[in-house]
Amino acid sequence: MPVRMAPPVPEVRLKFAREIPSVLTYTLDVSGNLLTVEIHRMRYVLDVANADSVGMQNMNYPDRAYAFDGDLSTTGSFLTTTSTTFVPGDAGIDMGRVDGYLVYFKVGYYSQVGWDIYVAFEASPDLANWYVLWSATTDITTEQIGTGTFYTTIFRAFRFVFRTGNASGPAAMRTYEIAVFRI
Repeated sequence: MPVRMAPPVPEVRLKFAREIPSVLTYTLDVSGNLLTVEIHRMRYVLDVANADSVGMQNMNYPDRAYAFDGDLSTTGSFLTTTSTTFVPGDAGIDMGRVDGYLVYFKVGYYSQVGWDIYVAFEASPDLANWYVLWSATTDITTEQIGTGTFYTTIFRAFRFVFRTGNASGPAAMRTYEIAVFRI
């Protein structure tokens, strides 16, 4: 059977309404509280307990400090909502200024009755405009764990937001950690 060789396809660059420049990273490993990440071909081994965000005020819920305690295994109780529009999650942090940050997060979320729920991790350069860096959806009624790592030079604040797809099916979420390292 003859084989037809196709010419190489030129690289296609996807265009979005608003591109997020300088958000780049690759997580190689998470072991206990240690993160091994690669940024621009440079490897870093970082201890979450030494993150610049440890001990900082939670801007979403000041009484929920566990999200900035430097321990990936601690968390609080689930926060729930029946809102069909995004509402603040249980954790958010303002680092005070735009800088080079490596951000790692770990979040738990689930649907209380099997309807779709949505969780998003957002970042802001000015506390007025927020951009989604990560999002997830589920209709599972047991806790799902999401993690993400980002390196950015254009944001100063980071937070979780969440919502339900149906007001009669509450969404639940809790943050294990948002670790922000100034790089």
